[in-house]
Amino acid sequence: MPEMNGLEAAYRMSQLAPETKVILMSSYYTDERAVTLNRLFGDGNFMRKSEIATELVPAISRLLSDKNRLRTQGPA
Repeated sequence: MPEMNGLEAAYRMSQLAPETKVILMSSYYTDERAVTLNRLFGDGNFMRKSEIATELVPAISRLLSDKNRLRTQGPA
């Protein structure tokens, strides 16, 4: 993307539409980046591309479960 990278796009999306859930996938995953991503997007919403085969479905299930739990509980 010429104007921004994927992390910037995901962050902007989260600011414009907080109800939108994002799962980030990267080949360039470091402990430092994990801390940053966790702070910006929440735990478990990012993964190494090499882990997609085993981690993508559980990550989607967690996001959907969180969304459904918030919907049934109503706003805080």
